[in-house]
Amino acid sequence: MEKLKPNEQRAKKAIILIWIVLILEIVSFISSYMQYDLLQTFANGGYISPEAADANDNREQIIGIFCLIAYIISAVTFIMWFRRAYYNLHQEADSLLYAEGWAAGSWFIPIINLYRPYKIMKELYVKTKELLQKRGFLAQAN
Repeated sequence: MEKLKPNEQRAKKAIILIWIVLILEIVSFISSYMQYDLLQTFANGGYISPEAADANDNREQIIGIFCLIAYIISAVTFIMWFRRAYYNLHQEADSLLYAEGWAAGSWFIPIINLYRPYKIMKELYVKTKELLQKRGFLAQAN
């Protein structure tokens, strides 16, 4: 049996990146509201200077680029954590449903990516909970 590999740093990075994505979503929401307000001004016959329109477009574009970059980095970081967690579970539990590589690969195969990551996550949760209960780290469920 191989040794467990550390996964705490990956988990911390994934959590931080998920928070960053959330913050960027809030910023994007505020920026979109500002754009909506600008468009309402124009729709009601108000004047919008070309500089204001350009500034709005630039702000929306920059926020969009930051969101895209954050989404990609966050997804990669999460999948790295997910795969390592499933690898470690393979070292401790018998008869898991899928090979360890599916924890990462299942995200990239059309149709399969709609259900297999969920099944792996559910198995990861259930089997880990069983192992912790068996070893006395969690109280037994009634």
